[in-house]
Amino acid sequence: TSHQFFSDSLEKEVRVTDMAILEQYWISLYWSVTTMTTVGFGDITPQTTPEVFFCILIIIEGGAALGYVIGSLADMVSRLNKRRREYRDKMEYWDDVFFRGRFPQSLRAKIRRYHEWMFLNNISK
Repeated sequence: TSHQFFSDSLEKEVRVTDMAILEQYWISLYWSVTTMTTVGFGDITPQTTPEVFFCILIIIEGGAALGYVIGSLADMVSRLNKRRREYRDKMEYWDDVFFRGRFPQSLRAKIRRYHEWMFLNNISK
């Protein structure tokens, strides 16, 4: 059965304790999902059991989609940072080799340009 959960007027009070146990469960689940996802209750609220169920599904789906997008962006940034870190580590290695050995300046420049080209063209060895 459909039961009106929220009152449109301030004069009519709707009490959760007066509802059937299954309706109490749905309204409680709606409240917790809405609160935990920080969606908020807004001006338009579900009025019947099917509407509450539908809202719960949509809120969870929206939260999952947002989580997926944020996770994908974080993964992309971490991969980019990893490549930059590897490039810096490689260049520090070559700077050490250049310092210890007596490489001509022209050879040093060629090696640096080669590694920079590899990094910029996203080629790894």
